[in-house]
Order: sequence, then structure tokens, then C-alpha cells
Amino acid sequence: MTFKPFTSFVSAGVIVGVVASAPLLSASRAAAAEVAPAVSNDTVIARMDDISVTMGDLQQPLLESYGLNVLLNVVQLQLAKQVATNAKVTVTQADVERERKTTLDRMFRDAPAADHDALFEQFLQQQRSSRSEFDIVMAVNANLRKVALVITQGHWLSPKAMHEEIEIAPFVVTVPEVRSRAH
Repeated sequence: MTFKPFTSFVSAGVIVGVVASAPLLSASRAAAAEVAPAVSNDTVIARMDDISVTMGDLQQPLLESYGLNVLLNVVQLQLAKQVATNAKVTVTQADVERERKTTLDRMFRDAPAADHDALFEQFLQQQRSSRSEFDIVMAVNANLRKVALVITQGHWLSPKAMHEEIEIAPFVVTVPEVRSRAH
């Protein structure tokens, strides 16, 4: 399986480092539970004659096919919302809609506006993605864009200063030292 995040959706030019942790996953599950009531794996969701398909039958192939990408997108959204909260920034649905419109306008800048819906559907098919996944990415970008605009207030800040401003630890990658063995 190839990991293919939605880097093409990141119109703000912001790359997010994601570190998944149990509390964040619990928070994303809790948020999902608020949207729709939980359905047990034994719940029959389709019937044809004497054949029944349960939610459990559907969930396994869906998770294997799309689960990791969707999970990463949801975790990124939760992290972006947390960053916005830390920066005392409120992101509205209008901000998300503006992000979506800006992104689509950039993606299809050479095409007439009347063709954008059809081109967008083609894009989703080519990416093997869904509108809901795209909307999650737009919400991530809207949160990060608004935070960046508020923090910088039109001025460039170093990454360290930005991390200090929004009270998060910088994302640090450490590489273990490689020692050669004497033969």
C-alpha cells in the first residue's frame, strides 16, 4: 500500500508534521461520535433475499482501503484546531469556504468558472478521494492559514518565534549517530 497524503491540497504552502497520540485519537473518535450515533458491527445495513451485510462486513475493507489516509486527515484537522485554539483564533465556516474557493480557483485557474465543478469531480476520481476528505483538508488549511495570518500580522516570524507564539514545541527530527565498526 502506498501512502499518498493530500499534499496537492495544501494551498497555504504549510506542511504539517503529524504525531498521533492516544488522546488525539480519542478526541477524534469522540468528535465523530457527536456527528452520528455509533453503529455496532452486527447491525445489518443491507439485505438481499436471505443475505445480510453487516456494518462489520463493510468496515474492514473500508479501513484497509482508505482508513490510514482518512485517519491522518482527521488527526491533522484536530491538531490544526488545537493550534488555532492555542493561538486564540476562531475559524468559521466562512473561512473554510473561502479556503475551498481559493484552492479550487488556483487548481483550475485556466478553466472557465462554469467548468470548475466537473473538473473538481474529475480531480477527486483521479486522486481516488472523496469530497468529505477534501473538505477535511480545506478545514486544516483554513485553520493553519488563519493562525499564520494572526500570528505574523503581516510580518515574517522565524519558525522558532512562531512556535513560541502559539505555545507548541517545535517538531524536531533526530537522527541516530552512525558509528563505523573497526574491523
